[in-house]
Amino acid sequence: MNLTSDEGYQSLSATAYVKIVNGPNVVEAKALLDSASQKNFMSDKLRILACLPIYSGSCLLQGINNLMSRVAKETRAQITSCTLSGYKRNIDFLVLDKIVDKLPTTFFPIDFWDIPENLELADPQFNIPSDIDILLGSDVFWKILQNKKLKIRNLPTFSLTSLGWIVAGQLKISEKPSTRNHVFIAI
Repeated sequence: MNLTSDEGYQSLSATAYVKIVNGPNVVEAKALLDSASQKNFMSDKLRILACLPIYSGSCLLQGINNLMSRVAKETRAQITSCTLSGYKRNIDFLVLDKIVDKLPTTFFPIDFWDIPENLELADPQFNIPSDIDILLGSDVFWKILQNKKLKIRNLPTFSLTSLGWIVAGQLKISEKPSTRNHVFIAI
């Protein structure tokens, strides 16, 4: 869940940039790392850009408030890290028109954060709202999460993954936030 409240706090969801590799086609995309989702998702826009094949299928999604949705398109892609070498995995994705609105929901400056220079961030632009074209679910999340965390003052938590360091947690923002709420549906 990524929720902005009127109290000036924003819950920052973990994101990472990954490469989609399809033969000579290599496309970078921003991924949302969701430890609660039972499936992986890719936007149809990214699938087309990466020249990935489409497979017909049928998957019934059930989420928050018992909302149901049927997905009829699937694809398979190889992903690698944009930050760290060595991570490569073939993943099955359900294909959606849109996964979620831009994340984070609000821009926030990080100029005065004391982020150690040697941290290789999985998403170096985690503070800038941008499109999410991939959602990596629990089967990927728990395999890439490593046992290193870094807590700096009143900042969200930094956690090491096979994709680089991710940033997630509660963040106090100085300006009045939007009231848009995002709920990511676990299947």
